Amino acid sequence: MKRIKIWSMVMLVAVALPMMVACGGDDDNNNNGSSYSSDEIVELLIGKWEIAGDFRISDSENKQQISGTYTGNIEFKANQKFTRSIKITVDRNDTKNTEEFVRYYVASFISDYYAYQILKKGGKNFICFDKTYNFEIRYLNKTTFYFEMDQDLMSYNTTNNGTSEEKVAGHVYMTMVTK
Repeated sequence: MKRIKIWSMVMLVAVALPMMVACGGDDDNNNNGSSYSSDEIVELLIGKWEIAGDFRISDSENKQQISGTYTGNIEFKANQKFTRSIKITVDRNDTKNTEEFVRYYVASFISDYYAYQILKKGGKNFICFDKTYNFEIRYLNKTTFYFEMDQDLMSYNTTNNGTSEEKVAGHVYMTMVTK
């Protein structure tokens, strides 16, 4: 009888242990938010956030490479609109053109002329500003986020025969992190 009782307890532990391990609580640490729906992401983002980030931009046409940081605020709204204010610091500011170039590009990556949208590609979530620039949602929860953009800048030229030609005009790497 004792053997049956001990065997029953061993079996109970063997069956219950995987359930306890598998049910570990990681709901609040959903790293990239890939299991979130677009609506859930929008809901998590609503509110005003203090942000900071860094950027590296290369411009093939002008043969410039510029890097720097920025700080500011961004407020996401329920209707997928947003407002932002940022202050940009350029690591290397040789000319007035460099400053204008950086302000134009960095501001356009998170432009407040357009709404944002949530995209899903390859099992990953992206937040898209300005209908062009996609930041991968690397981390997101109720109190913090980390977005990262790493993409080519494209330009479009009209050829002599009237067709449009697309070419890589540069590259941008940029982060957006809550402070």
